[in-house]
Amino acid sequence: MQPGHGNRSCGQYSEYILQRWKLVTLLLCTYGFFKELKPSEAFLNPYLIERTNLTNHELSASVYPFWTYSYLLCLFIFLPLTDWVRYKPMIILESIGYLGTRVLLVWGTTLRAMQLMQIFYGLATATEVAYYSYIYSVVSREHYPFVNSAVRAIVLVGRSSAGYLGQILYNTDTLTYRQLNVFSFVTVCLALAISLFLPMPKSGDKAYSDSSEDSDALEQPDPVLGARMAMCVASRYRGWVAAATAFFRDIREIFSDRDVLRWSLWWALATCGELQVGNYIQTLWGEISSGVVEYGYVEATATLLGAAAAFLVTYLKFTWSIWGEMLLGMVSTIDAFALYFMAHTTNIYWAYGLWLIFR
Repeated sequence: MQPGHGNRSCGQYSEYILQRWKLVTLLLCTYGFFKELKPSEAFLNPYLIERTNLTNHELSASVYPFWTYSYLLCLFIFLPLTDWVRYKPMIILESIGYLGTRVLLVWGTTLRAMQLMQIFYGLATATEVAYYSYIYSVVSREHYPFVNSAVRAIVLVGRSSAGYLGQILYNTDTLTYRQLNVFSFVTVCLALAISLFLPMPKSGDKAYSDSSEDSDALEQPDPVLGARMAMCVASRYRGWVAAATAFFRDIREIFSDRDVLRWSLWWALATCGELQVGNYIQTLWGEISSGVVEYGYVEATATLLGAAAAFLVTYLKFTWSIWGEMLLGMVSTIDAFALYFMAHTTNIYWAYGLWLIFR
C-alpha cells in the first residue's frame, strides 16, 4: 500500500458524501420523523395506570424519577463522546433507547419493568444531541442553514402528527392505548433500521483536532505493522488530549463573558423546569380529571405553538443587550403564574390552556 493511500480513500469518501448531501439529509429527516411518530407518547400516564394498576402517586414517586436521573447521568457520559465517536453510533444508540422503551411498554407489566423503561428513555433523550449534530459533518458549510431548518422542522412535524394521530385513533376507538404503543414500536423499529443506513462521517468535530499532526503520523511509511499501529494509537491519543484541552479552554473563555453566563444559566434552569413539568404533567391532568383525555391534541398543539413562538422571536427587532433581561423576566413571571394556577385549578380545560401558555 502506498503511503497516504488510506487517507486519500477517506477523503474521496467524504467528498462523495458531501456531494450526496440531499440524499443524506432526506435519510436523516426520515429517521427524525419516524423516531418522533409515537402516537402513544401523549397517553403514557393513563396507559401505565391501565396496564400496571399503579396509582398516580406510585408513578410519580417510583417510576418517573428514573427518567430524570438516568437522563442526567447519560448526558454526562455520552455528551462528551458524541463528537469523538462521530455521531452515527449515538444516533443508533438513541434508536435502541427508544426501542427498549417501547418493548417494555408493550410487554412489561411490573413496576421494575416500568422503571427500566424510564432508564431506556433517559438514554434515548440524552443521546438526541447527535441527531442535530450529525448533519454538520456530512454536508458542506453553505448548506448549513437549510439542513438545520430541515432536521428541526421534521421533528416538530413528527411530534405534532403523532399527537393528533394518536388522539384521533383513540377517540374513534380505532386503537387502544396498548395498540398505540405497538404502533409506536413499529415506527421506532423503522427509525432504527434507517439509522443503520446513515453514512458514517470519516472525521469527528475538526474544531478541536490537530489534523495535520494526525495526517503526518499516519502517512509515514513503515514496513512493520506493529509500529504503524502504535503510531496511529499515539497520534489519536494526542488528538484526543488536544481536543479535550481546547474544549475546556473554550468553555472557560465563553463563560467568562457575564452576558453569556447569565443567558446560559437562565436557559439551563428554564430547560430543567420544562423537562420536570413535562415529566409529571400527565399525572396532574389525571388527578384533575380521569374522564377527559385530550392529551394528544394538547401536546400536538403545544408543539406547534412553541415552534411558532420560536420562529417569531427570530424576527423581533430590538436590542437584546438592553431589553433581553426584561424579556426573560416577563417570560419567567408568566411561566411561574401558569404553573401556580395549573397546580391549583380543578378545571381540566384550564389546565390544558395553562400548559399551552407554559410551553
